[in-house]
Amino acid sequence: MRVIPNARRTESVGLMADGTTWKIRIAAPAVDGKANVALCRFVAEVCGVRAGDVDVVSGATSRTKRLFVAGVESEHLFQILRCD
Repeated sequence: MRVIPNARRTESVGLMADGTTWKIRIAAPAVDGKANVALCRFVAEVCGVRAGDVDVVSGATSRTKRLFVAGVESEHLFQILRCD
């Protein structure tokens, strides 16, 4: 995922040109991990899981991140984000 912090609102923008990376705008600033927490909450909400079931696997200090969502396959997550 490619995360854009300090956005006007938190939302899924869609796929980037590479066809595999999702762009997500996050309203929280990229300070003290606030954007990561907001990203995990957003993904948990759209997936219907607890926020604790979403973890940043890599890229905690980068705009490009990999997430793990417990109980949700990546294909299903792509379908959910596409409809959001």
